[in-house]
Amino acid sequence: MFDMDVQFLFESMGQVVLVNDKEQKAIITNPQMSANEERYLHTMDCVTLGHIVTLDNEKFLVVSETVTKRHSKYKSKIRHCNYTIEFAGEVIEDFMRDADGNIVYDRLGDPITITIVGDP
Repeated sequence: MFDMDVQFLFESMGQVVLVNDKEQKAIITNPQMSANEERYLHTMDCVTLGHIVTLDNEKFLVVSETVTKRHSKYKSKIRHCNYTIEFAGEVIEDFMRDADGNIVYDRLGDPITITIVGDP
C-alpha cells in the first residue's frame, strides 16, 4: 500500500533526470546550506556512488553510498561537478561561450556547437 503511494508521488511530482545518460524519474530536495552545491536525489531505482546525474543541464556526482531503500525509495546525496576533466583523445561536443560563460547563438537563434579534441 505504502509503495503505491510513493510510486504515485514519483509519477506526479517527479522530474526526469539523466543517470549515466539514462532517463529516470526522481524527486530532488535541498539539504541544509553548505559550502558546496548539493541536493538529495530520491529515486525508485538504485543509484550508486560515482554515478553522474544530469539535472537542468548541469552535471552532479553521487557522493553517498546507496545500498538499501529508505521508506520504499532510494535516497542519495549529489554534488555539483564544477570542473570537466579532459582525457587524451577524448572528443567533447559543447556550446561556444562568451567571456562571461554565456552560450553564443547564431543569427537564427540556435546555439553554436564546437568540438573539442583532447591530445592523443
